[in-house]
Amino acid sequence: MVYSIKKAISFEVPIIISVPHCGTAFPDELKSQYKSKLISTPDDTDWFVDVLYDFAPSLGITMITANHSRWVIDSNRDPFSKPLYTDGRIITGLCPTTNFLGEPIYKDERKEVDVLNLCKASPYLGFKMLIRMPFNMRWLDWQRITKLVRKMIFGPGGKPCINVHFR
Repeated sequence: MVYSIKKAISFEVPIIISVPHCGTAFPDELKSQYKSKLISTPDDTDWFVDVLYDFAPSLGITMITANHSRWVIDSNRDPFSKPLYTDGRIITGLCPTTNFLGEPIYKDERKEVDVLNLCKASPYLGFKMLIRMPFNMRWLDWQRITKLVRKMIFGPGGKPCINVHFR
């Protein structure tokens, strides 16, 4: 699973905390393609932000946390890798090929991830590549997340959703 949902363990309040960049896992089918020195400690990770907020479920707050590294899939990016900023900083896409310093993260120093050809070459790996799709684009996950968000929006009380990053 690309992400985990940690449900409220006390009276549920209408707040969702999303921690999209705390994941550190790399699928076995992809791990060998990355530079091993870099994936041992991916520098674009929001280290321990999920731990920082691990008290939230005890306060009735639901959390969504990433399991996979943002180098596998950055669920906080536009599905078509449209840049989020125009201020000159290094931008990574949905499936990054560099870190935020602009250094290639793949051994072959590819400039883009060709998910379609990879899926055609290996149906099994293609199935596994569903991991690379952001959770808001996959149908089953879409239903799960939508149900959770609708419950928060249309249920009693407030309507906030907090996206937690560390920078």
